[in-house]
Amino acid sequence: VNNETRRKLGIKTQGNVFIFDEAHNLLEAISDSNSVNFNALQARAAVDDLDTYAARYEARLSPANAIRLRQVRQLCNLLHQHVAALKKSCVQTIGAFLVGIGADHFDLPDLGRFLQETELARKVRGYVEAVRVNGKA
Repeated sequence: VNNETRRKLGIKTQGNVFIFDEAHNLLEAISDSNSVNFNALQARAAVDDLDTYAARYEARLSPANAIRLRQVRQLCNLLHQHVAALKKSCVQTIGAFLVGIGADHFDLPDLGRFLQETELARKVRGYVEAVRVNGKA
């Protein structure tokens, strides 16, 4: 169970022994918990939603958060461009993947903290849904 899930559920790992039933599925479960699948349509939607949100709120953000929002938008754009250009599935290390799409300069742990602390995904989703319902930004 990943760290965030353990924290939310109040599971303490230090000083405890864990027993796994069905351990033959453990490696697959670990792999699945650290993997993500998405397609070009989903990546495009993320870019569009972030652009809509940024047009409304970026000027209100602190300079540091505005920079991080721009970095998230840039990263999503790079991901969309890469996924849209793929001809077939491939497996890569994270390092090779980031270099391949030109995103190796991003501080991913910092962006991850930003996304968690600001709850940006929830805010973007809420704002974009409101825009769709009301028909205006």
